[in-house]
Amino acid sequence: MSNVKGFKSLIKNNMELVVNSVESIKHSVPINKALKVIDISRSSFENYKTILVHKCEASYYKWCTRKIQNKLLTNEVRTIKNYMNHDTYRFWSKSSIYLKAIRDNNLYCGLSTFYKYCNILSFTGTNIMKKPNNYNPLKTTKTNEVWCADVTIFKTHDGVKHYIQILMDHFSKVVLGYLIEKYIEFFLYRLTKIFA
Repeated sequence: MSNVKGFKSLIKNNMELVVNSVESIKHSVPINKALKVIDISRSSFENYKTILVHKCEASYYKWCTRKIQNKLLTNEVRTIKNYMNHDTYRFWSKSSIYLKAIRDNNLYCGLSTFYKYCNILSFTGTNIMKKPNNYNPLKTTKTNEVWCADVTIFKTHDGVKHYIQILMDHFSKVVLGYLIEKYIEFFLYRLTKIFA
């Protein structure tokens, strides 16, 4: 039965029916044998029972927040949904949205709990970029064969932009040098002197 497409999610979505059915026949069919037929583990079954027995109206999914750890209240789940559905954060990563909600003092939970609820709410982030067929990455076999340079613009809390240049060895990933300037003119001037 486990080979049937979507069978696991079907069981999870109908956990109350599964638990009631197994509990009703446990005097004639042992629980472990019944679970073997529907291919779910004993720990999953016990977890389903805990969720059903300890229902809580304050929780979004009716899960008791005292008996079951890392469960969020209804308003916290709604906050996650609002942030994840917001047009402004449409192209943000989940971790960035989480930190934004924390900084706004609208959410008080750990990152792993946030990820868990994103998965439950079907915010899975399916936009996976595929490598092109002609993808040919740069490969090096020894140190100092190829150096890489990168420029990052970092704005501090006082609103000042800092231009950061990092020079790195491609093979060993050792940072050979760096340069920080507040003004682009000085930055470009010193950059031309270094690579002249």
